[in-house]
Amino acid sequence: MTRRYVVVGAGVAGLAAARALKGGAPDAEIVVLERENRVGGLVETERTPDGFLLEHGPDSLLAGKPAGMRAIAELGIADDVQRPPSGARQSYVARAGRLFPLPPGLISGSASVSAMMGASLFSWQGRARMALEPFVRRRRADDDESVADFFERRFGREMVERLIDPVFRGVYSTPTARLSLRAVMPHLAVLEREHGSLARAMAHRASLSGSGSTAAPSVVTLHSGMASLPMALARSVEGAIRLGVTATKLRRTPSGLTISLGEHGELEADGVVVATPAPTAARLLAELEPPLCDALAAIQLGRLDTVTLAFARSDVPHPLEGTGFVVDAAERCATTACTWSSSKWLGRAPEGTALLRCFLAAPDASDEELVQSARADLRTLIGIEAQPLLVRVKRRAQALPRYEIGHHERAAAIRSRASHLPDIALAGNAYSGMGLADCIESGLAAADRLINATQLH
Repeated sequence: MTRRYVVVGAGVAGLAAARALKGGAPDAEIVVLERENRVGGLVETERTPDGFLLEHGPDSLLAGKPAGMRAIAELGIADDVQRPPSGARQSYVARAGRLFPLPPGLISGSASVSAMMGASLFSWQGRARMALEPFVRRRRADDDESVADFFERRFGREMVERLIDPVFRGVYSTPTARLSLRAVMPHLAVLEREHGSLARAMAHRASLSGSGSTAAPSVVTLHSGMASLPMALARSVEGAIRLGVTATKLRRTPSGLTISLGEHGELEADGVVVATPAPTAARLLAELEPPLCDALAAIQLGRLDTVTLAFARSDVPHPLEGTGFVVDAAERCATTACTWSSSKWLGRAPEGTALLRCFLAAPDASDEELVQSARADLRTLIGIEAQPLLVRVKRRAQALPRYEIGHHERAAAIRSRASHLPDIALAGNAYSGMGLADCIESGLAAADRLINATQLH
């Protein structure tokens, strides 16, 4: 009898899992269920008739993580890969009404300590405290700590307030006082443990490489927009995807698994990949493994609200040289970060225009209020007074998983408890990485686990 594998969720992780299931079990039937009327999940690209290319989700992936680039090559879309234009990697932090350059490589952890100390946004007292980092005793405890606690312990409070908080708030939508170091920058804890000091660790790394700095992993995008990646994955399992179908519950029957689909009836399966947000996965699995569901439900999701604006280039007084800026919380702006899309990537806007995407933290605001807040912040920080040529608002109430303190241990517990369900595998951005390459890797691992487990029975 033909096996049937069902994937719940047609985001990048789910589509990668479906493709891997098709390749690893060519005789099986593959079904992908997606409640929305499109594939891609958080990845969403819009191309306007007048030549703007808008990303409403991630606009790039890390080339240094092999799963993403390998998938792009295997899908036949390598010619669509675009690397950043030269000189476009500088980013800034908005503080006291000014934009200060950020040291390159901060997010990846490859920024040198001297580069961080040399950033112009620090006072002399802050620099003096940072200079003491080599003399700070290493942490002996092996439990998780917050990103804020780690950097304050090693470099002082000013670095946290002026640099770390703005950058990580813009990336992870989680306050650094709650953000898990072990989940987002585990290598820093390892460097401290092995070298006793990040300054010594970076100096050691530089001596091994023969260079005074370490380049950050390269990011790439797709000329046609990042949605081309899930679309290519979807084409690789053409005919398997059912859009507009919501899986509401999984239960076990004598013949295997049964998935309730609401008004669409039920679907039997020999194995299921659950590639949904963690709270949704908890609801789906509620009847099968309550302790697992409790752990899944503990992973909270943060909002992702963006306003994309286009202007005539002549109406933007700032040179927009770089990728954009993050905002110090002391600025009291609704905007937490802004990407200069037309500077960061070529081909995003017609000649003579500028395209900017603002990320905002104003959950109770209306769409119109959100736009007004974004425009007010751009007026204050980079001097744009003009009316926009284009306005787009994209709001997602539950989007990004919060990697809070203890997340690494929580994810390990989820994997352990999920091992009691050999015919079910979890995939997605809730467990061990939020990037697109991480999601692809997660989907591949889920498919591999499911095939190996079910073929033994």
